[in-house]
Amino acid sequence: MPWSAKAQALIEQQYGPVGAAARAGLEMTEAAMISAAARGIDLGALPAGLADKRVRADRFAAAVRQFCWPTQGLSGVKIAPFHLLASEGKVHSNQTHAWHIALLARLANHDALFRATRTRIVDFSDAASVSDAIAWWMDMTGVGGEGMVVKPTTFLARGNENQLLQPAVKCRGRDYLRIIHGPGYDLPQNLVRL
Repeated sequence: MPWSAKAQALIEQQYGPVGAAARAGLEMTEAAMISAAARGIDLGALPAGLADKRVRADRFAAAVRQFCWPTQGLSGVKIAPFHLLASEGKVHSNQTHAWHIALLARLANHDALFRATRTRIVDFSDAASVSDAIAWWMDMTGVGGEGMVVKPTTFLARGNENQLLQPAVKCRGRDYLRIIHGPGYDLPQNLVRL
C-alpha cells in the first residue's frame, strides 16, 4: 500500500523535510566550498565527502518517492496480503503459510485491489535453497524493494514448553532502512552503532 495513502502526514512532516534539508544544506556547503577553493584554501577530502553525502541524500529522497504514488479512494492502492485470518464460519490458523499464499494469489487473479505476495520456501538444511533465497532478497532490495518477511511454515509456531514463537521477522533492504535511519545510516561508523 502506498505511504501516500496510509502515512501522508509522516511523509510531509518527517521524511520529506529530511530530504529537503539535506539537499539545502549540501547546496550551501557546496557554495561555501567553491568560494573557499577560489580563495586558495586547501579543502582536503571535503569535496569527496560532500559528493558522498549528496549521493546518500539523493538515494534517501528516491527511496521515499518509491513508496509514494497518487491514490483516489482505492484507486491506485494495491494490497499484497499473506494471511487470510478468517472467512464465514471459519478461522484459518490451522492452515500452512503456503496454503494462505496460494489462496490469496487466487484472490489477486480476480480482484485488482489485491496483488499476489511473492514468496520463497527455504530449506535451511539445504545450502542451495538458502543461497537462492539470499540472491532473491539481494536482487529485490538491490532495485529498491522493501525487503521480505521471514515466517515459519505454520501459521502459529511453538518452541520449547509449547510457547508461541515470534510469528515473523522483517528483513528490510538497504534503501528502505535509509528511510528509517537516515541518509548516512550505512556508513561504517553508523552501522557499528546500529
